[in-house]
This record gives sequence, C-alpha cells and structure tokens, in this order.
Amino acid sequence: MDVSFIKLKAIPFFKIKLLTKVIATSLGLSASVGLVQAVENDRQYYDIAPNTMSEALKVFALETDSEVLFSPSLVANKSMGGLKGEYTRQQALTTMLADAGLVAETSDEKVFMVVSSQDERNRARANIAAGDAGMGVAEKKGYRNSGIEEVTVTANKREQDLQDVAMSLSALTGDDLNRIGAVGAQDYLAQIPGVNYNAQGKGRSPVIVRGISTISTTILSDAQSTSAIYIDNLPSLQRWGAWTNTDPNTFDVERVEVLRGPQGTLFGSGALGGALRVINNKPNASEFQSSIDLGQSFTQGGDDSNSINAMLNIPLVDDELALRVVAFSRNDGGYIDNTRRDEKNVNGGEMEGGRLMLAYMPNEDLSLRLTATHQADIVDDSSATFRDKDDGPRYAYDGVIPEFSDVSISIYNLSADYDLGDALLTSSTTYSKRDSLINLDLASLVDAIFDTGLEPDENGYSLTEEVETFAQEIRLVSQGDGPMQWTVGAFYLDQKIDTFQDWTADNLGDLVQQTQFFPHITEMAVFGELTYQITDEIFVTGGGRWFDNSFEFEIPINIGALANSTLPLTDEVSSSFTPKVALSYYINDDSHIYTSATKGFRVGQINTTVAPEAGVPASYDPDSLWNYEVGLKTLLLNGHLKLNMAAYYIDWTDIQLQRTIKTDDDRVFNFNDNAGDATSKGIEVELTYLPNENWEVGTAFSYVDATLETVAGDTGLTPGSTLPGTPDFTMANYVQYVENEMSNDLAGYVRLSHQHVGQMVSNINNADYLYSDTYNSFNLRGGLQYRNYEVALYIDNLLNNDAATSKYDMDLFNVNTFRAFRLKPRTMGLTFRVDF
Repeated sequence: MDVSFIKLKAIPFFKIKLLTKVIATSLGLSASVGLVQAVENDRQYYDIAPNTMSEALKVFALETDSEVLFSPSLVANKSMGGLKGEYTRQQALTTMLADAGLVAETSDEKVFMVVSSQDERNRARANIAAGDAGMGVAEKKGYRNSGIEEVTVTANKREQDLQDVAMSLSALTGDDLNRIGAVGAQDYLAQIPGVNYNAQGKGRSPVIVRGISTISTTILSDAQSTSAIYIDNLPSLQRWGAWTNTDPNTFDVERVEVLRGPQGTLFGSGALGGALRVINNKPNASEFQSSIDLGQSFTQGGDDSNSINAMLNIPLVDDELALRVVAFSRNDGGYIDNTRRDEKNVNGGEMEGGRLMLAYMPNEDLSLRLTATHQADIVDDSSATFRDKDDGPRYAYDGVIPEFSDVSISIYNLSADYDLGDALLTSSTTYSKRDSLINLDLASLVDAIFDTGLEPDENGYSLTEEVETFAQEIRLVSQGDGPMQWTVGAFYLDQKIDTFQDWTADNLGDLVQQTQFFPHITEMAVFGELTYQITDEIFVTGGGRWFDNSFEFEIPINIGALANSTLPLTDEVSSSFTPKVALSYYINDDSHIYTSATKGFRVGQINTTVAPEAGVPASYDPDSLWNYEVGLKTLLLNGHLKLNMAAYYIDWTDIQLQRTIKTDDDRVFNFNDNAGDATSKGIEVELTYLPNENWEVGTAFSYVDATLETVAGDTGLTPGSTLPGTPDFTMANYVQYVENEMSNDLAGYVRLSHQHVGQMVSNINNADYLYSDTYNSFNLRGGLQYRNYEVALYIDNLLNNDAATSKYDMDLFNVNTFRAFRLKPRTMGLTFRVDF
C-alpha cells in the first residue's frame, strides 16, 4: 500500500484513528497528506492542468495543504479535464470529481475522502463519526434505497452512467439482486419492462424481448435465439439447435444489464430483440474479502430446497495480483406429481459450479485477467402440468418418460486492458464447452396415436450435444473528455456442434430415428461507433457492424422409420451490414431525450430436410429488423424521482418460419424458410421514487403489440396473428422500507413486490386453447443486518396463485398433447449471509 506524506505535521488523534481504520478496512488507500491552513470558506485561485485523477488530486493536496484520501482502484482509468478559477476547497474538489462520478466527503473541514456510491458515503460518515470510539470495533452496516444511485454500465463497450446511454436499458447491481432475493433470471427479469421470461424449468426457458419471437419454448427449435445472453464477454448461446438456455448463477455478480432493442452493431447476431448481460465481480488486489451465503426454503405441497454459496478474494501481491474464488451449489425441490408413474415431486433439480479469477496489474497501464467458470444444471423432469382443471390436479401431469436434462457450460477467458492514454486497448479471448443431455417425452405422442398404454422402459428419446466455441474480440475505445468519443473493434467466432438424437419405441419397430448433426459456424466482423458532441446539449452517434457468416452442415447418420436421406456437406454464406444512428439532447444535467434507429440480425442456416425434388430449399437467409425508438431519461424532485421511458416501432422482415409442402405422392415435408414479416410496437416505463431516506417505491410497466403482418400461404399462419411468448401488458411494482438506526447496531428492511402479467399465446397459430392466464403475484421479503451478519426471510407467491403462465401443445404427427406451466406454489424461505 502506497501512503505518501506530502507535508507531515501534528494531526489530531481522531484523524490518525480514522486514517488507520480506513487503511485497515480498505487495504489500499493512497493519501496525499498535509495540514489545512485555511477554513473551508476560504477561497483561492486554481490552475490545475488536465491529468490523471490520481495526479490531479496530489497536485490539489500540495497547493492547498489539504489531506485527501482515495483508493487507487477507485480513480484508476479516470482523468480530470483541468480546473481554472476561484473556488473554495470543497467547490474545487467537487468540480474536479464531477465527471468521474466521484464525490469528496469531509470531516470537520480538515480531511477529504474521495468516494463513489451512496453506501461508501454512508460508511465514510460512520467512520468519521466513530473516530474516537477506539480500534477493533466492527463497522456497522446498513441497507440503502438504491433506486436513484448512479449506475455505471458498459452496454456501449465503454463505462457510462446508465442515464447517459441512448437506448432502453435496465441495470440491477449485486445489492439489487440480493434485495429481491434473485437466484436466477426468472427473479430479476420480472422487474424489467419489455422482457418476458417463459418459465418452463431451469435451462429451458427462453428470454423474449419486445415480442420478437416465433416460438415460446426452446425445445424443438433449431433456429438461433432472438435474444442474446452474455456471461461477461462471451455469447453463451449456440447459433443452431439452442434447445436449452443459459441461466447464470447470480451470486457474487457485479450487475446485470438488460439491453432492449437490437444490438447488432456492438454485439452481433442473435440480439434481435435485445441482450442480457451478466457481469461478475472481479478480483480486488487491495482488500481481502470473503462471504458465505446459506439458504433454505419450503414449497407448499413440494420438497424443500437449499443452497450454499461462498466467495474468497485474496490479494496475493498488494495492488498487483489477486485471486477470487467463487463456489455455489443449489438443490431445488420438486412440486409436480406424475399420475401415470405414481411419483411425487418429480421436477426437482440441482445447480452447482464456480469461478476462478486471477487478476494481475503489473503497472498502471496494463491489467490482465484469467477466468475459469463452470456451471452445471440438472433437471429431473419437466415442470409441465395438466392444461385444464378437468384433466387432472393443478400440479400434476401424466408423462410417460421423465424429461431429464443435464446441461453444463465451462468458460475459459483471458482479458487484457492496456491504457494508451487517449485510448484503452482491450483483448478478450474465450474458449467454452457446452455439454447437454436432454430427454423428451415423445412417448406421450406415440401413446396418443396408437393407444398402447406404453410403459417408461418401452420408449426413449434423448438428445446429446457437445458445443465448442472459440471467440476473440479486440477493440480500441477512446478516453478523455473531448467532443469525439469512438469505439472500433473486430470479432471472430468459431463454433462446432455435435448433436446426436436417439428415438426408440417398441411399438414402432424399436428404432424410430437416429440422427447425427454436424453444424460448424464461423463469424467474422468489424464494428465501430462514433459519438460527436455538437453542442453542450446535443450528441450524435453513428455506428455499424459488417459481418461475414459461414454455416456448414452435415448429417452423416440418419436412419430409422422416420428418417429421410442423409445431408451431404452443405455450406451457406451470408454477409451484411448492420448500422446504428442515435441523437441525444440534454435538456439539463438531469434530463436526457434520445432517438435512435438500430438494426439486428440472425444468421442464415441449412435445412435438415433433404428433398430438392419437392421444392425444399437447401438453406434459408438471415432475418433482420429495424428498431426505431425515442426515449426520455430524467431525474426530478431534486433527484428523488427517476423516470425513464421509451416508445419503439420494430419492422421485422424475412422471418425464419416453418413451411409445409405436400407432394403428389402424399409425402409431407416440414422445413424452414424466410416466409413472413412482422411489426412490434410498444412503450416501456420505469419509475423510482424516494420520498425520504427510509422509503422507496417503484414501478415498471410495458405495453407490446407484436403482430404477423404478411406470411407465405403454405405456413398455415394468418396475417394479424400475435407473435408468441409475450403478454400485451405487464407491470412490476414494489414498496420498500429501510431502517438503519435500529437499536443494538441493527439495520433492517421490508420489501413487498407485485407483478401483473397479461395473457400470452404460446404459438404463432394463436389457437384459443394456447392462451395463458392473466395473473397477479406478490412476494414479501425482509432482512436484518448486524455488523457483518445478515438474515433474510421471504415468502414468494404470497397468495399461492396457481395461474398458468403458459399453455402449449407438442404437435407432432398432427396429434396434440396439451400442457401448461404454472406459478410455483407458495414458497417460504430463509437466507443467512456473513461477510468477512
């Protein structure tokens, strides 16, 4: 730790204790130390040249004989644009720190501490107030109402205040995720307008943004997803056959960003509707940290659940080398009964994994980070239930074969940042391996056709996949406060998929179909974005991405009663340019209006059906859309009210849809083609209000009208149909009370959440029986903190609503097997956390 004494004089005892306590708790504060010779209201003339923030603060300390405490990691990569004029010391520091999102706290006008967020300011005040209380006393912790806090995001591949980003964007910090008790995407996405999470079991639930979807399930869909999911810098979904989804663990997460609208410029293919980014906490080389989180819950009518999470952050070389280790394990109890097999609570599951992150900062300019991440999700059986109450109990189903799945992903990443002064050079190299085993209950279809009364051991369907992905991105991002900010970069992806399906049924001659698929996808792209400040109030942004995509496909094995001819090696090459333009106008420092037009795309693919003589095309092209948006981001009532809203219109063309051809000899072929156009229009609103330091209320709602406009005649679809997977209206509300002045060093909070979800259709054919229920759900959560210890109690689905969140059928061979997914029954739980 570097502590430099610019001028050493007698310092009051309480300040020495304050400095010692700050050093002991932060392990990495730098200080430029002097003695204050003038009171706070003294004014002087300043002429400090532009410099790094660290050097500028040292110059300030020398010129004013002041004491300034700051953490090197806090001011790293931040600069000060210069200061000239007459100010008080407090005014001068406030001006110097403003653009960096920092503030300076002072104790009795003699010492300044540079901090960033509200919780650090609260901690600084607590340290100052307790300066003469003696050493070795554990610091009192507290809760905060964080809705108006400035949140730094990297949605544009650079650090920005969320309120300055010209797009519809939501971000939840790690503290926010803890406050709502999020253990997965279903929990936190319920708070985000314009996003629908079709809960169908862990790893099987698609994320749909702004209604951009043609199917509301991941199962039986070969097309690329319409929403991208990123773990740090890696696109975690595969380009073909994404039958399972990624649901990253939320323990020790820095923040989650949800980008609404296409992200074709900076993030590439698959982000048609938007992108979900999970950004993990990074190693801290200046402070030892550790935490343990334990959980236990009880579901009405189901099995218990439990979890354990742990984190250890170790500075190996002070301010240079650090290791962060994270481990997590969760056991989810089932609550669905199987009436055919006479089994209880069949849909349990497990999730386990961890992260190793090693960060090395040999000097002020270079930082390296090596990360290894692994997560495995096991689901014992589907969470499907009977669709209607006349079919059977609300939380039961009569499936023949357990729909077991075991999906794991391992990610290895090397990231490097090099500060060139005017620009930051970043390289991210990633290798990932995704292994999947999925069982489907196609025996229910066979039973429905032949009325055989099949037993589980007489049928089987399994799909195994191995996906290897290599991704390399390199980008250069401008730094500083000039009128022009820019980003340029290049991206390369190589993805190899090996998929094997095996379907057996005794009454169909044992082997129904056995097929092996070998897709190989490569993508090369260059991208760039430029923002120019025309005036103090007006910023204009332009950008684009040129990509070249190659999709090779081969089916070497395809045998069985339902098999078609094997597919020779087939190649589909597509390239395009996806532009972006945006205009921002700042009414004042707290109000920002923007408008934008952005384009997104999905890759073209190969048809697995081989029948050129019947008119089945060998491949189909990418589909793309334009998103036209206008938005407002503002702080009102002296910063107590935050209001963000956006309105958009989306034009989706050449949609990848399924078509059917029946030949003269009564053969039927199903295949994919660019067969339709659609529009989606809607509004999204987020509002947070803090009437005082104790209360916080918030609401987020959205209206979506996503409609199929034109369609080819042999799709069996009708223009005017609603796109599946998204309700037309959703709303999430909460009210939270925080109290940090309880007796015996206690702090506490209570939070009541409400979610309203309208009807949703699960299939693009809009059949009446495929519409979900409209429902309301309430969650209650409360917590207590005592120094480093926290306990929280919660009740999810407080009123025990059993509404069907989606209804669908597996329609193969023109036979319907109806199912529904429902809200999880009332669940009560307790979590215990300790931080060291």
